[in-house]
Amino acid sequence: MTDYATLAELKTALRITDTSDDTELQAKLTSASRRIDSDVGRLHGFGQDSVATSRIYQARHAELLTVDDISTSTGLIVEIGRGTSWSTVDPNSYDLLPENAEADGWAIETLLRVNGCWPLWGSQRVRVTAKWGWPAVPEEIKNATILLAARLFRRKDSPEGVKGFSDLGVVRVSKYDPDYDALIADYTKDVH
Repeated sequence: MTDYATLAELKTALRITDTSDDTELQAKLTSASRRIDSDVGRLHGFGQDSVATSRIYQARHAELLTVDDISTSTGLIVEIGRGTSWSTVDPNSYDLLPENAEADGWAIETLLRVNGCWPLWGSQRVRVTAKWGWPAVPEEIKNATILLAARLFRRKDSPEGVKGFSDLGVVRVSKYDPDYDALIADYTKDVH
């Protein structure tokens, strides 16, 4: 899985010019990226697969099939069946949601059946072959990664959750960061 910001971007944000902390900073970027995956409920992350692979889904609704994030409709194949017997679904019989996802740089999250319905009963499943992930890492996710990685890096200066200031005394480090929450809010996936 990919990190959502670069080491250079994090170092710029922290105003670090030497290389002495590069290994630790890179580890914080990776930790922050995986934390974001977990916080937004997108366990496959915001990167883009380089090749199309297949995943199998059980439909829970006759018209809506919720899928993992799909980065592009190019090469998208949808089939219904089971085991070694699959039939391709005509691309004109379903729409991709959210509408305009690709034009807006968003991932495709749902297939809306406009002709027929997804199989709800019996043993049939839906197999989707696609490039999974996002077309590009959203700017808000990159900024949330930098914010969280910087916070994790600075945490070594407040191991007990407090940070001392000479004129102010001791100040407790908050566990809640409203800026981080605001940056990831629009990307949080509903868990069904």
